[in-house]
Amino acid sequence: MTTEQLLFVVGAIVIGVSSLTGAALGWRALGKAGAGLRYTDGSLADSPASVERQVAQARIVISDGDASARRATWALAQFDQRADVASAKMRASRTASDSLRARLVDGQINVARLRAAVRLLTRLNDFRREFWA
Repeated sequence: MTTEQLLFVVGAIVIGVSSLTGAALGWRALGKAGAGLRYTDGSLADSPASVERQVAQARIVISDGDASARRATWALAQFDQRADVASAKMRASRTASDSLRARLVDGQINVARLRAAVRLLTRLNDFRREFWA
């Protein structure tokens, strides 16, 4: 046998052993997967009523959530209307408040003028007393 033939035979043996090892590992993995699938099939086959009951409960929960969402949407719409009315009232009261504030400032100016006039009259009265006395 030549060296080339010997290398070919050794390579074929290595490839064969590797293939057998891979097949054995695959066999074991597929056996475990098959056992898991059989277990899952058994648990699902035993409880179709449970699955149907869970689906029915999920539908109830979803319909409750839908009703809650509708109530929340309605409440937000009502709040929006009330907020619009409240903002209109605030604008009206702000206008009234601004006019009252302007009147208050005018009143303060008038009070300051009256005080000055009273001081002036008091001084004039004091001068009159001094002059006629």
